[in-house]
Amino acid sequence: SLKSMELWHNRNESSPARALVLRWHPNDHSVIAAGNSDGSIRLFDMSTKSLTKVPPVEKGVAVADMRWDPASDVYMLVCNEKGAIRLMDVTTMQNVRTYEREAHVQTVSWMGWAPGSFA
Repeated sequence: SLKSMELWHNRNESSPARALVLRWHPNDHSVIAAGNSDGSIRLFDMSTKSLTKVPPVEKGVAVADMRWDPASDVYMLVCNEKGAIRLMDVTTMQNVRTYEREAHVQTVSWMGWAPGSFA
């Protein structure tokens, strides 16, 4: 059966951040995460029509990539363009840990054969 689609926008917000990375939740297909040009993350839950904003690790540094943990519904890896990688608990919107790198990070990925490991 066909499902409806809704358009989300940020025209009424004070920050004109652009979404640079979009990732659907691997298990809950009503949830999508947007990584933004200002470094923030927005989680949209289409089933409840809710929007959760997560502040950036470093303000003004764009999100380069983000990945949901395939072994858990709780964690997401987020990296920014300056090399910071954070492990985020999406249920509490808290950083579990931040890893600092002095290199330009373009992507991050979970290692499927080693739960909890990433590259």
